[in-house]
Amino acid sequence: MAESPHDVKLAPEFSLHVTKLLDIPIPTSHFSSRKQVYVVHVYDEEMNRIVATSDKINGHVEADHEEDCHTLLLGNEGVIKINSSAKIVHVELVREGFLGNEEVGQCTISRLDPRSPSMHRYALTHAEHGAHCGIELQVLEPKFNPKANIHKDPMSLPEHQRKSMMAPVINNGYVAMVIIDKVTDLPPETKGLKPEIFLSFEADEKDYEEHELQRSGPFHCEPSPHNPQLRTCFVRQATGVRAPLRVGGASGEGSMYLKVQLAYASAHGHMEVIGVSDPIQVRVMESPMQYFEIKPRYTSAPLGGVHLKHRLVTEDTWKKELERRKSEK
Repeated sequence: MAESPHDVKLAPEFSLHVTKLLDIPIPTSHFSSRKQVYVVHVYDEEMNRIVATSDKINGHVEADHEEDCHTLLLGNEGVIKINSSAKIVHVELVREGFLGNEEVGQCTISRLDPRSPSMHRYALTHAEHGAHCGIELQVLEPKFNPKANIHKDPMSLPEHQRKSMMAPVINNGYVAMVIIDKVTDLPPETKGLKPEIFLSFEADEKDYEEHELQRSGPFHCEPSPHNPQLRTCFVRQATGVRAPLRVGGASGEGSMYLKVQLAYASAHGHMEVIGVSDPIQVRVMESPMQYFEIKPRYTSAPLGGVHLKHRLVTEDTWKKELERRKSEK
């Protein structure tokens, strides 16, 4: 039986083998040429430290059919050795230039992704241009833990093991870090209820509906500044949710699927549910602050919403984040 990612002890070194830079945009500046030089930086999970850097990449250009982009084939310069036992690293492609280096794009690589031992294409995302090009690479792990999912090509496993790898992993070693800003446009509390709300989280998975994983609150509500008949609540808090993790397909390098429920508090200690959000996909890359509508279950009429952002982090990173927030109070 393959170990779960929570149990896997990763080797203290591994390599990335980059074989192609895909559809890389070519600068249109008068001083630019089609012979570009690139470098790949590999960052730790928090994007605080570069743990490895490739050699300069000139690369052989594939048949150039596009005027504004090209694809480069890499040789030995595409092998990047990394001294780290981290589960997650961030890959950044940089273009060298006369006036300084320019970021082309970034992607996130999880060593726990069962696709990682195989050559795979990842989108490179830029803050301004979105996912506009790509990179082809594989993770090369040493013979460190042969029973682990990450050290086997999924296609080489028996069918029953491949299917088990597609199921959500329960004890996965990750936490969905959710930063809640505020709740807006709620209906007013009715008689017998306090002007206070609780936020709770559940997983959008079979057998998890209405099963509370994490609760935050209570938070005081006040009349909305633009409509006194509605209620607003400023939360400004981070919470950590442990839920099943899915990998592959639409889940990419790893995703948790969560719903957030809002409820008013009653004077008798009970909660009066207002509504619940649609599923929220939480990935390793941090999302922007987003607004999610809250609706009564099995209906489509919104009753306000919650503003939040989210990302997946390891247990160690979540503990450090909690310590940081406590020290700032």
